[in-house]
Amino acid sequence: MRPVLAILLALALPVPGPALAKGGAGPTGSTTANEASSKPRQEPQRGENARKRGEVRRQFDEFSREHAIAAWVTVRQLDENPFRWEGKAVGVVVRLDRMLARDSALVRTGLDEWGPSVALTGITPEFPGSDASVLVAAVVGKRAPLPGGSADFTYATLRHLASRRCERPGCGEWFTWARGDRDLVWGEPYLPR
Repeated sequence: MRPVLAILLALALPVPGPALAKGGAGPTGSTTANEASSKPRQEPQRGENARKRGEVRRQFDEFSREHAIAAWVTVRQLDENPFRWEGKAVGVVVRLDRMLARDSALVRTGLDEWGPSVALTGITPEFPGSDASVLVAAVVGKRAPLPGGSADFTYATLRHLASRRCERPGCGEWFTWARGDRDLVWGEPYLPR
């Protein structure tokens, strides 16, 4: 294959037809060679992607159902008003900030780079480090100071129920099925299918 043709194909640009190659105007309504050759491959790939998204959704819903998750919330939402979900199980994506004791830690959002922290209890020293996002099911408790900390500075508290270490930042592999606000609204009730 000539180098220019290879580049045109790689860029999905129209491939010159015989008339265009000889300086003519070229055929009307031409499609790119990549589009024409990739259409037969795209359909099975779309089907496979849809199947994978469906499987992820099934696992996400199973996790939500198993732990009676009332809503998926952000750490910022918990920090602003934990009383909205007090006593309820929620789902949240976190990263370890620092361990406070063998069974408790400060965690921050696993969705963004920065944000407030909340206290998470009921974990073990094997809880994933700050380099990993973690999908967590937890019961929201009261706002409380850290052990030995000032009573003037309090954190929203969570009691760990279950967690899954994520492979991608922000647990992206768990949310491939979510398409905008119609599938998952952070901070609103979540009903698994």
